[in-house]
Amino acid sequence: MKKLLQIWFLLLFLSCYVYSQVTVTINTLQERKPISPYIYGVNQDLSNVNATIRRMGGNRMTGYNWENNYSNAGSDWYHSSDDYIPWYLGIPESQRRIPGIALMWFHNQSLQQGAKSIITLQMAGYVAKDGNGTVSEAETAPSARWCEVKFKKNGPLNLSPDLNDNYVYMDECVNLLINTYGLSTSTSGIFGYILDNEPGLWPYTHPRIHPSIPTCVELIQKSTTLATVIKDLDPNALVIGYEPYGFMSFLKFQDAPDWEQVKSSQHRWFIDYYLQKFKEESDRQGRRLLDVLSIHWYPEAQSSSGIRITSESDVDRDISIARVQAPRTLWDPNYKTSVKGQITNGENSWINQWFPEYLPLLPNIQQSIDTFYPGTKLAVTEFNYGGKDHISGGIALADVLGIFGKYGVYIATRWGDDGSYVAAAYNIYLNYNGVGGKFGDTSVKAETSNVADVPVYASIEGNNDNKLHIIVINRNYDNNINVTFQITAQTNYQSAEVWGFDSTSAQIIKRSPVSNISNNTFTYTIPKFSVYHFVLSGTQATNNPPTKPQKPQGPTYGYRYSTYTFTTSATDPDGDMIQYVFDWGDGNISTSTLFYSGATGYAQHFYILPGTYTIKVKAVDTKFAESDWSEPFTIYISSEIMIYKPKYVVYDGETSTTNFSSGGGWAAPSGSTIKEVTTEYYSYNHSIELSLTWDNWWGGAGYNWAGWWKQDKILNLEGFESIEFWIKIVSLPTNAKIQFQLKDSTNTLSNAVDIMPYLGDNYIGVWKKVEISLDEFSGIDFSKVWEVQIGVTGVQTGSAVIYIDDIAFVYKTSQQLPNYRLTVNVSPSGAGSVVLEPSGGVYVAGTTVTLTAQANIGYVFNGWSGDLSGSQNPATILMNSNKTVTANFVQQSTTTQTYTLTVYVFPQAAGSVTLSPAGGRYQGGTQVRVVAVANEGYVFDHWEGDLVGNETEKTVIMDSNKTVIAVFVSSSLPQLPQIDVSLTNNEIISGIVNITVSITTSVVNIEKVLLYIDNVCISTDTLSPYSFELNTTKYSDGQHTVRVEVYDEYGRVIVKEIIVEINNTVPPYLLKPTELKNTIVLSPNGDGINDEIVFSTDIEEFKIYNLKGKLIERVEGKFDIKSLKKGVYIYIAKLKNGEVIKGNIIIEK
Repeated sequence: MKKLLQIWFLLLFLSCYVYSQVTVTINTLQERKPISPYIYGVNQDLSNVNATIRRMGGNRMTGYNWENNYSNAGSDWYHSSDDYIPWYLGIPESQRRIPGIALMWFHNQSLQQGAKSIITLQMAGYVAKDGNGTVSEAETAPSARWCEVKFKKNGPLNLSPDLNDNYVYMDECVNLLINTYGLSTSTSGIFGYILDNEPGLWPYTHPRIHPSIPTCVELIQKSTTLATVIKDLDPNALVIGYEPYGFMSFLKFQDAPDWEQVKSSQHRWFIDYYLQKFKEESDRQGRRLLDVLSIHWYPEAQSSSGIRITSESDVDRDISIARVQAPRTLWDPNYKTSVKGQITNGENSWINQWFPEYLPLLPNIQQSIDTFYPGTKLAVTEFNYGGKDHISGGIALADVLGIFGKYGVYIATRWGDDGSYVAAAYNIYLNYNGVGGKFGDTSVKAETSNVADVPVYASIEGNNDNKLHIIVINRNYDNNINVTFQITAQTNYQSAEVWGFDSTSAQIIKRSPVSNISNNTFTYTIPKFSVYHFVLSGTQATNNPPTKPQKPQGPTYGYRYSTYTFTTSATDPDGDMIQYVFDWGDGNISTSTLFYSGATGYAQHFYILPGTYTIKVKAVDTKFAESDWSEPFTIYISSEIMIYKPKYVVYDGETSTTNFSSGGGWAAPSGSTIKEVTTEYYSYNHSIELSLTWDNWWGGAGYNWAGWWKQDKILNLEGFESIEFWIKIVSLPTNAKIQFQLKDSTNTLSNAVDIMPYLGDNYIGVWKKVEISLDEFSGIDFSKVWEVQIGVTGVQTGSAVIYIDDIAFVYKTSQQLPNYRLTVNVSPSGAGSVVLEPSGGVYVAGTTVTLTAQANIGYVFNGWSGDLSGSQNPATILMNSNKTVTANFVQQSTTTQTYTLTVYVFPQAAGSVTLSPAGGRYQGGTQVRVVAVANEGYVFDHWEGDLVGNETEKTVIMDSNKTVIAVFVSSSLPQLPQIDVSLTNNEIISGIVNITVSITTSVVNIEKVLLYIDNVCISTDTLSPYSFELNTTKYSDGQHTVRVEVYDEYGRVIVKEIIVEINNTVPPYLLKPTELKNTIVLSPNGDGINDEIVFSTDIEEFKIYNLKGKLIERVEGKFDIKSLKKGVYIYIAKLKNGEVIKGNIIIEK
């Protein structure tokens, strides 16, 4: 056995060595084919991504009524008919009843972005007639809550439809869009129309519209009829269908009741039938009716611990590796199991286990197209690989986009929210250099010697290979890889520029160039978990240093320990990104992050000692060329330390955005704007820009923050002592003044109070802080509710540009902050409960409380009312007054829905499963008894899928479609291995702990050993001796469960759990009254004696706040310094003799 392990280790070592050297072969003369520009599309817009095509689709569009723009949410949201679509698009309420406005608003956005639009038409039968909220089961269509959909009007097509005829016509909708934008062949026309959305799920997503299971015949009849209507009006518009949600809809149209009757021996799956029927009708009419076959693809691949890769938040090692490999299921014939019912290779999914003959996916679909309707294009109109803000998500998406281009997909539109690595993956193709650089439009042959670790995609521009684009991905989690590029081309390449992103940042950065290309061959090291874009040309690249940066800008006066921001900018002649090196004049030098050429760069610094300091900066590009030092900037640091006080933030550019509106009693003339910008700011990269224009009629202009409708930004002023903000005036008419006011929002919004002298032109060109004591001004009733407003007065006509940042009210710290009560109710009584975090119900002013509604069995949460609205759960509320909140619940009804229970046996001949009641399809809420029965030679081992455990008899509650897998093992298997773990029950551990797992067996091979802590897998080992490193400092002190799982070659799992006590506690820091002073500096030292603060008996009360006024929670009477970031905090202490002391605590780590 030992020799066997030695040989295995040697093979593994050699394998790793080979994998660190990969060869990529490119031939620009072979396999040339166009890359569709429409594979870089979206459903939801992405920031900083210029998508080429936008889809208006999804569940909401099935019940959308173009005549009034109402839609129905279906089971996604209580079957609500409402204004969601125009609200989501940002359409003003006054325009929401304009026929087709949602479609036109969406398409106008596409035109502004230079993108094509594909629009969903309705085919399920009915659409929302009103916006009156939830549609009950009794109101299922047909009823007064719905309008019937007709594909063809058979009469004049009106641009102003009849809203009272109870019908909605699809041809009238298409005609309106053609009349507005022209035919699809025009530059502004609608590119294509989609035949509804996910029809196989209509009875589940839209049971109020289409409660019955759609049949194959019904889908074909509706689809071909609607396609005919579209082609009659716009012959060149794309018809796109059938939008199946996933694999079971590809296979059997979600077990359609007539599938077994209509399919023939020719049909491998429903896709074949759909294509064949469309071709038959097209041939009958003598024209093509289906241009694009569209599918949805949300991968079923899972990590070894059973987490699906589509999760956006799960990004541990196991799931990250599964996620980056998952795109191979689209194209790689070697990435699937070789034994049906058993996963021997490929992704960990039920599709790979039970339906491997349909993998890889794209070639199988293309085979169906070529057989049953040649010339049909392919679209993937919804897809998502998860990990939107993690490098694994960026790698998977970049790989998928490369696959779509290489394998001829025509349209692809991702479904999902914005994410930093999502943008990176798109822009590595669409804007790799920040100035519009794109991957080529002609795919050429590109192969890799290691598909698992290094996928590669190559392209040229048109038919000219003078410029060659190569995107290469290193999806190896652990190792950098040396890639040798061997290129055959008409061009003799001399150099390459390189851009890429990796696990350290989602920003695409220019990397070290290639200048040593010889005979079209070069080698480059690709970092682990990264995506690189190479651009090869036939000329030698040169590099020029950046220009000398502008003189740094920032405050000229400051305080010790206060952090200040300084800005500068420079340009790079080659367009390289730039880092700024700041010399702070106090012996410290720091380097900024990378910024685009010409963009404003910044860095932050604080000074410990008083004095005058000279700051200078230089720029360094990504090829390490340096500029000269800038002109110096001087700042004076006072010997004082700024005393920060708890604040209530109105606006700071970080915690609040667009919390402002026009109006409220002040003039906001046409042409005046208020918006959030990133080009000017005092802190946090944002500020508010007021661009005001007025004439004699107005005599001035202004805006108010919050407005009466934004209740969390207007407040009772009791407990505040001052208001502060930063202001920078760009332009102001002569004799004009800036006026700052508080406006009474209690009732009529009629009373405004000036709270400061007017500001004049001494604020032009620089950021300055303004502080005003509220006690100095009369006319303020602190018990009323106020909002902030600002404007210009003093001249009858003119214009001004003003920037405002960091508006805040400062709490009085000479007295105890007020407490407010949060009252929570549940309706109806007994339907659920609400958890508060922090708990208690009474809170210090400024505390943010998180409320989580938890429904009892038989109920679902239906939204908040009272001082909290909406349906977000959990939700937060700011305690600036007494508040009352009600959590509303509704009874859950599942009895009208039916669900399918699918059963698999593994291995197939090992046994069977009986169901009671039998049948496999059940009404919602049915309890099904499931019994595993082993055949001779086997014993039942455990359940997988929607059941867990090893009992032979289980019960399944049918509240959704369920899949269960019964796993059997041979009854003649060897004895289970024995395991021992180097931890004992109730052992006290701390710091870094090495854990070893000993396994006693002579005949069984071990596949892997997993280590869990508190049910979270933290490490995997596949080679003996099995050892792990546990860093206990990542976990709280107290009891934790350590679990070891050992997997043998027969798929059996041996589990051992140990309870351990983690204790990293050290003696606390005892704070006495004699040590209370203006500033307390705490520097936790090596033995940790200052890691906690406790208090002597002379101190009655002690509170710590961060700089935004948030109270730092105390745990068991102690403050844990380890949990506090380095910086400045506020304390307020009350002694037993009644004395109140306030000051700062500075944490130095």
